[in-house]
Amino acid sequence: MMLREVNIDSLYETKSRGFSQAVIVEMRPPAMIQSGVGFISGMVAWDTDRRIPQDIDIGEETTLAMQNVVRLLRAESREVQSIVQVRTFVVNLTPELARTVSRALEVFFTETAHRPASTMVGVTGLAAPEVRVEIEVVFSTH
Repeated sequence: MMLREVNIDSLYETKSRGFSQAVIVEMRPPAMIQSGVGFISGMVAWDTDRRIPQDIDIGEETTLAMQNVVRLLRAESREVQSIVQVRTFVVNLTPELARTVSRALEVFFTETAHRPASTMVGVTGLAAPEVRVEIEVVFSTH
């Protein structure tokens, strides 16, 4: 088993805060068939300057966070079809917010052959006061 960190310049910098944007676990079974799993750290709607556009709704914020996930996937030559699990954290989650966030996420999976496992968790706060949605992803690397 080998671990490889992934940090791309087109996303906000995380290494100075003690974590990678993603980590790839590469496994080589006895038959030497390469397989692996990637773990994407919680992505939020920040741009490279750690800003979220003002006056956007939570659906738009979810879309921006998921676009950051897609950037990391593409850095590894993967697409959303490789996602096997999504974990979404939402500040002050209500049934209405859950529907809005779910609708924003569904757009990314309409063309995929499968739907990933998914969990949505309500929290009281996230990394910064302006952040309302954070998305973690597990994906297949092969």
